[in-house]
Amino acid sequence: MRQISQITTNKVSIHQRTRVAAYCRVSTNSADQLHSYDRQVSYYTDYIKSKPEWQLVEIFADEGITGTRSEKRTEFLRMIKLCKMGEIDLIITKAVARFARNVKETLEIVRELKKYGVAVRFEKEGIDTLNIGDEMLLNTFSAIAQEESISISQNVRMGNRNRMAVGEFIVSNAAYGFRYVNQKLEIYEPEAKIVKDIFNMYLSGKSTHTIAEILNRRGVPTKTGGRWERCGIKYILRNEKYIGDCLYQKTYHTSTFPFRQKVNYGEEDQYYVTGSHTGFIPRDVFDKVGEIMAQRGTLTREDLPTEKYIFSKIMHCSECGAIFVRRKRKDHINWVCANHQKDKDWCPTHYLEEDDIKTAFVTMVNKLCFASEDVLKLAVRTLEKAMAMQRRGNQESYDCSKEISELNEKLLMISKLKDKGYLDTVTFQRQSREIMQRITALKEKRLATFSTVLSDSHADVLKLQIELKEVKEPLSDFSDELFKNIVRKVEIDQNDMATFVLLGGLKFTEKCRWKVC
Repeated sequence: MRQISQITTNKVSIHQRTRVAAYCRVSTNSADQLHSYDRQVSYYTDYIKSKPEWQLVEIFADEGITGTRSEKRTEFLRMIKLCKMGEIDLIITKAVARFARNVKETLEIVRELKKYGVAVRFEKEGIDTLNIGDEMLLNTFSAIAQEESISISQNVRMGNRNRMAVGEFIVSNAAYGFRYVNQKLEIYEPEAKIVKDIFNMYLSGKSTHTIAEILNRRGVPTKTGGRWERCGIKYILRNEKYIGDCLYQKTYHTSTFPFRQKVNYGEEDQYYVTGSHTGFIPRDVFDKVGEIMAQRGTLTREDLPTEKYIFSKIMHCSECGAIFVRRKRKDHINWVCANHQKDKDWCPTHYLEEDDIKTAFVTMVNKLCFASEDVLKLAVRTLEKAMAMQRRGNQESYDCSKEISELNEKLLMISKLKDKGYLDTVTFQRQSREIMQRITALKEKRLATFSTVLSDSHADVLKLQIELKEVKEPLSDFSDELFKNIVRKVEIDQNDMATFVLLGGLKFTEKCRWKVC
C-alpha cells in the first residue's frame, strides 16, 4: 500500500530581522551634548544592537530645523521615501515633539506609513502607531507639541514686533549692496556701484527687463550668484534701504498651522524707521524712480496678488501645446486654447465649459474607485515586479550600506575614546567631521541607486491609491482638494477629449461636452 509522507516546509522571510531606522532632530549648539549627532548614534546603535531581532538601517538627523513643516527637513523626507520603497519596517524616535510639531501632518504621515506597513515608535510617550488604540494618544501628544510651537512662535513674534517698533530689529539677510558688520548694515562698495548703475539706467528710460539683460551680458552676478531677472531689478528700485531707511514686516508668517510666509498687504502692522543706517541713493532720485514706476503702471499691476483658478497652468492643448486660458462669457466660465482664442485657424480645439471639465473629472474618479476592475492595483503590481527585477543583484547599494554601518561603528568608537580621555577634542572633531562627510556622500550615492523613474512612479501610484481610498461613495460634485492632490496635468484635443495625467504618470481620458465657438 502506498504511503503518503507529509513534508513540512519552513517559510523563510525575505527579511529575517526587523529593519529599524532612528530619527532625531539635533541642535546646532555644540554644547547641547544630549542632542548631538554622535550621542544619538551611540544611543540608538547600542539600543538596536541589544535587540537581536532588529537590524539598524540608518540614523536620520536634521540639524536645528523646525519640526512644524516636513518639507524643510531633507533627512526626514529621505527616510520617508525609503519607507515607501520598502527599505524600512520600523522608525524609532525620542518623542512626538522630535518627530513633528504639527498635529495634522503628524497624523497624515503615520497613517500613510501604516499603509506601507511601517510603524513609528515614540519612546517618551510609549506609542506604537501600528497599535490601533495608540492613535488617540498620538493625537493628544501631537496637539500638545503643536500648542508648544504656537506659544513659542507667538513669543518670538511679539519680541520681534517690539524690536521693530524701536528700530532695533535685525533683518536676517542684508540687501544687495550691503553687508552686516557688528550687526549693523554697512555699504559694500562693489555691489553698491551696481545698484547706482541700476537707478541711473532706469532714470535714463531703460526698462527693468533691459537692465537685467545688460547686467547679465556684463557677467554681473546676483548676490546668490544667479542671473538677473526683471523682478529683482524692480525690488532694488523700490527698496528703501538704499536711502538709509528700513520698512519692517514686508512679509509675515501666519499665526495658524501650518505657518506660511506671505506678502503683507495690510494684514499686519508695518514699521518704518528713518535713518536706520547709512544709505547711498539720494532721496530725490529714489522718489523720482517711484514716480516713473507708478506712471508706467508697474506698481499696481505687479505688486497686487493675482487670482489663481483650479485649472490655471494645468490644462494644455494636445494639438498645439499651448495652455488653456479662462474666459467668462455671459453666465458661463469657459476655457480655451490660447492659440485658438487668438485665431481659430491656428488651432482646431474648441471652447470648453468649466462645468463640463469638472463633470469629466468626477466621471473618471468614479470609474477608478467603483469599477469592477481595480486598475490601480494592477499598476502597482506591475511596477513592483519591474522594481524587483531591477533590484536583484544591486551590489552597489549593499556595499554603500555596509560601509555606512562600518563608519557609524567607527564614529561610535572614537566618541567613546573621547569620553574616556584617550582622544583629544581637536583630533575627535577632525576625525568625526571626515567620517560624517563620507557618510553623507555614501547616503547620496545609495539613494541614487534607488532613485529611478520606476521607484518614483511606484511611490506616486501608491499615494494615488491612498487618496482614492478616501472616496467612500460615488462623487456627485467636483472636489477641488482631490483634483489638486491627484492631477498633474490635463490635456485637451480637438475632439474635446480630456486626458487627466495623474500621480505616477497614469492617464485616463473622458469626453467633455462642448459648444462650438
